[in-house]
Amino acid sequence: MVNKELRAILKSIGEHAKGRSLTLKLNSHIFFDVLEAKKNIFDKFKESINRDWKEFKLKNQTRVIKKTYSSFFFQYFDELLTFYLQNFWGYDTNSLKL
Repeated sequence: MVNKELRAILKSIGEHAKGRSLTLKLNSHIFFDVLEAKKNIFDKFKESINRDWKEFKLKNQTRVIKKTYSSFFFQYFDELLTFYLQNFWGYDTNSLKL
């Protein structure tokens, strides 16, 4: 299934890049199309982030030195990026170890 999706993504990128130099500007909505196709997984992903954020804010209330959103992002970056790349783009998690 991942191979079919990857082929569809690459085909779409190829069609949009014909006759133009390839850039990462989102003139098309390839990234959003993938997210829309996997809406259930994306919703669970957002719920997971929301749950982690609420837990972070709750712990933050008892801290003497308050942490910010950037602290939260730094703490969960590896986990969020790995989940996103694995579930939406089909990358192997073993090759994503940072």
